[in-house]
Amino acid sequence: RSSDLYVALHPKMQAFQALPMSRLLYNAHTWCTASEDDLQKWQNHMRKPVGLMVKHTLMGAPPTHLDTEDLFGMADLLPPTDQLHLARLRYFKRLIQYCPQALWTCLTSALGTQHSWLDACARSCEWFTRFYPHSFGPSNADSASEWIPWIAMDANWKGRLRAAAAACKRHRRAVAE
Repeated sequence: RSSDLYVALHPKMQAFQALPMSRLLYNAHTWCTASEDDLQKWQNHMRKPVGLMVKHTLMGAPPTHLDTEDLFGMADLLPPTDQLHLARLRYFKRLIQYCPQALWTCLTSALGTQHSWLDACARSCEWFTRFYPHSFGPSNADSASEWIPWIAMDANWKGRLRAAAAACKRHRRAVAE
């Protein structure tokens, strides 16, 4: 029977997140040399599989007419670049707690350069303030070092990241629709 072959979108997306997305995101939070163009090319590798999974929700529009972020929004998944920001911010909390002084010296010596991980982390903090639904963090922060005391003392950081991710997912879905 054909009804036995149908798999709903939600289980497909759970499997997709667990398998290809986890492989795509493996250690991506440590990247600091990737440019915005590189990240867009990297994200677009998932365009075709997600487009195939959500094409029935597009009301006849071909998946090639939507951005990758919109396709992920239709699938109720965070696009890879948003997941990269989340992973980087999770890692930032661990880094603040457990990082040896030698690594901090290396990270801060690269500040302001083209390949600075802390500058990439500052972009992730901007992403967080864009999507977190409440006021949190330093006002008008332009560097990750301004976020360190806020993140270090926050016992609810993981919950704040989940809230930002949920808000981002809702935003991506609304834009896609």
